[in-house]
Amino acid sequence: MENVRVRHFQSLLQARRQELLSRLNHVKEESRPNEHDYGRDEGDRAKSLEAKELLSRLNGQERLMLDTIERALRRVDDGTFGVCARCQKEIGATRLEAVPWALRCIHCQQRIEGRIA
Repeated sequence: MENVRVRHFQSLLQARRQELLSRLNHVKEESRPNEHDYGRDEGDRAKSLEAKELLSRLNGQERLMLDTIERALRRVDDGTFGVCARCQKEIGATRLEAVPWALRCIHCQQRIEGRIA
């Protein structure tokens, strides 16, 4: 894959990484105990706890995505970005536009997911 295209995808990945880091920081701030939480009734505290658990689950998913993006950026650095990890062929630009952190070409991904024989 040509350098200009790799840099384009690197830029997309870096922007997504920054967005996730910002969201994770926001979740961290939102999940901090609030002095007002202790004076509320049991129903309010339960609702607050439920919201914090949801934020925690989202936080976990976003951390996984961040890890996936970091691995894609490492592939940019080591020169293997855009090459399918399974068949070693180039991953199509259309797929990378949709999923810039893709590890496999669409054909290999569909095989793994059992959509094609």
